[in-house]
Amino acid sequence: FYLPPKPLRLGEFLTNYCEKEIDKNYSGIISSLKSDLPNIKDADYRLFIYSVLGFSNTAITLFLNEEKIESIYNRKARLKTKIKKLESQNRDVYLSFLRINTHPQEVSC
Repeated sequence: FYLPPKPLRLGEFLTNYCEKEIDKNYSGIISSLKSDLPNIKDADYRLFIYSVLGFSNTAITLFLNEEKIESIYNRKARLKTKIKKLESQNRDVYLSFLRINTHPQEVSC
């Protein structure tokens, strides 16, 4: 018998759509990130996508079903640490997207 393909949840659909649009508009940055960090956690990957799209940390907290915004600050800090260790030509581009909407304590004057 025939089993239809598993339908995408709305979040998956939006993530897939956004991934394609970001890749198209930012010279393949998402494909590059996947290549540079092949074992990236799904939540970190989605955090990066939402950051590229300019969503606030508060919104990202909701999108990732986190209870506290501090979880997003911590996740973002860990992702930045991983990216800083890369020898990719895109390292600074990745970091520039994660600098947007940083935790107030991280902002230097």
